[in-house]
Amino acid sequence: MGAVVCSEKIEIPVGKHGSTFGGNPVACAGALAAIDFIIENKLDEQARDKGDYFVRRLKKFRLNKIKEIRYLGLMIGIELKNEVKPVISELMDKGILVFPAGSHVIRLLPPLTIGYEELDIVAEKLGELLG
Repeated sequence: MGAVVCSEKIEIPVGKHGSTFGGNPVACAGALAAIDFIIENKLDEQARDKGDYFVRRLKKFRLNKIKEIRYLGLMIGIELKNEVKPVISELMDKGILVFPAGSHVIRLLPPLTIGYEELDIVAEKLGELLG
């Protein structure tokens, strides 16, 4: 399920943009079920609470290698004072998969269903490595 939004400055003639499976009844039913699940289980609140928890947990360490932590719920960016590539490799060796967001930012984007125990593990390993 997807959508495209663009400015009126971009002219796309009718029939020139489409999708084989977009907007069909099954895709729409799946999207509605996913939205209902998110609302019923308050995944937005869980993401906010878990993001706050994770950042509080991480800040308990001496974080000498970190310049700044930015986050919105579980979308977390950790800006380092140095390049992220070596840190990403070390984290991978410790079983933690992260991605870069530029040359100095580690991007964490865990699933909304991540547990607090798993957040503790990631915070612990990051804290040890970035302290």
